[in-house]
Formats: sequence, C-alpha cells, structure tokens
Amino acid sequence: MSRVRPEVSAFGPAHFAPPCAAHGDTARHEALAGVAPGQGRILCVVVLGVVLLGTRLAWPGVTEQIAITFQEVAQALRDAFSPVEGMVVAVDGERVSLDLKEREKIFPGMELRIVRRGEPFRHPLTGVVLGRHEELLGHAQVLEVREPFSTARLIPRPEAPPARIEDLVRVTRGRIRVAVAPILDLTRSRLDAKRAPYLLAAALERTGRFAPTDPQAVSDLLAEARVRTVDLFTMPALAIQLSQKLEVEGWVIPLLVEVRGIPVVDATWVSAITGSPLFSRRHSLIPASPEAQRRFPWEPPPTQ
Repeated sequence: MSRVRPEVSAFGPAHFAPPCAAHGDTARHEALAGVAPGQGRILCVVVLGVVLLGTRLAWPGVTEQIAITFQEVAQALRDAFSPVEGMVVAVDGERVSLDLKEREKIFPGMELRIVRRGEPFRHPLTGVVLGRHEELLGHAQVLEVREPFSTARLIPRPEAPPARIEDLVRVTRGRIRVAVAPILDLTRSRLDAKRAPYLLAAALERTGRFAPTDPQAVSDLLAEARVRTVDLFTMPALAIQLSQKLEVEGWVIPLLVEVRGIPVVDATWVSAITGSPLFSRRHSLIPASPEAQRRFPWEPPPTQ
C-alpha cells in the first residue's frame, strides 16, 4: 500500500459538509444555530453523494490500524499546541496586534488567551510572592503571522474589561481540556466505531498535552441533545453550547476517509470559542501486525 504523507489542512464550516442528521433534527439544529433553512440539508446531500459513489470494500483489522494511526495524529495535534507567550501592542476595534515569541510556532486560526495581571499573592507565613492574580479578558484568533507583529481577531469575554496594550496573550502550558467526538466513518470498513473515541482519547492523554473528557460522557451528552457528530461541523452554536457544558476548550472530531483510494485518518479541531473548524491533522492508515489485531492472547491469529 502506498503511503500518504501527513497533511495539514485549514478550513471553515462552509468547506466541509458531512452526512446529515434526520430531517427533523436538521431543521431544529438549523434554527438553533442560526443557519438558513435548507442550508444544512444541501451540504449533507453533497457529502452523501460522495460517500455513496466513493466507498470501497472493507479491509481487515481497521480498528487496530486506526489505534496505531491515532498515535501519530495525536502527536501532530500536540505539536500544534506548543506553549506560546506574547503581548498586545495595539488595539483597533475587533483587531489586535500581537508581539509573539517563537513566531515559527504560530499559525492562522490559532487561539490565544488574553489575560491581565493583577495584584501579587504571597505565602501566608513567609510573605514570599508566589505569583499574580490573572483575569481572563477573552481570546485572540490569529489572522496573519508576519514581521514584526501578528494580527488577530479579538473575541472578548462577556462582561470582562476590554483588552488594552500590555495585556498578555498565551497558549497555556497546562493540559488542554478537549472532547473527542464519535468517529465519522465515510468508508465501508469493519470499524468498531464505539472503541474509536476511547482509542483517540487515550492517544491524546499519552501526549501529556491534553486532558480528554470521558468519551462516554461526550456520547451521553450528544445523545441527550439529539446531536450527531456531523452537527458539530455545520452548527457552530451547538459546538459552543455543548463545549460549555463539558467545560472543554475544543473538540477533536475524527474521520475515516479515502483519499485517492488510500484510507486516511483525519482529526479536525473545532473551536469551543467560535464553534468553527480551525485545522486538521491527517495521516494515512498505518497497517497493524497480526499480533496487534488480537485483542486477547487466547484469540487465534486473524485471517487476511
């Protein structure tokens, strides 16, 4: 099997249209998210046509192959969230200019917290300054990376003071809370879809950069709200609303697709701030050894 090199893509909701929910659910979600009536269904028809025309026969051991591939995808996501710090140097309405360190780690779409330092706090016995209180003012979504300053869209936090010059911006060094959605399988594979979110969540956890929410809690919330994975792509208001309930900073939505006849795992990051897909990391499916396909030691080797 030829190998597709890891790819990076960035897109907005209008450029992706996964399979749709039931007619009644789609109409209800369109109304909630402020999407024009029928727009969600039009997007769904396009992708359903691709699915019906472009699918191929199943291949064995796909779940085990995905588990291995998820490790590569998780590392790529980790690299996209390197800790970054900087400062606001200009504010012009909804635009801010940022002086960012390590500019090579910055890319359009990246979201940074805007914080303001407050009074120091001290150890109650020694009086030693331990740090400073900080107030979250909102977020800055990078629009353009350039010398000497980068420009970003200002996304203020409700009821917070407005951002001003010398406020700090950063991508936290702490673990990033994330929700892993159920996988979208756009192929005819024999994928164990229920295992996939757990496999990806475990891979993200092992990177040391992310703190995934329990996939069962995510699945239960989506089922209770009658929301399918596809709606997280096309209904930004839903993505924001559900992320607030889960208290996460973003969604990772895994897909299994075929690119030029080669199975590819794609993981798309959907912002919990704007509800929009910001970027994706993808990798061709890595073949699993026969031993890796055995879930228990007493199982016979799988047949090819």
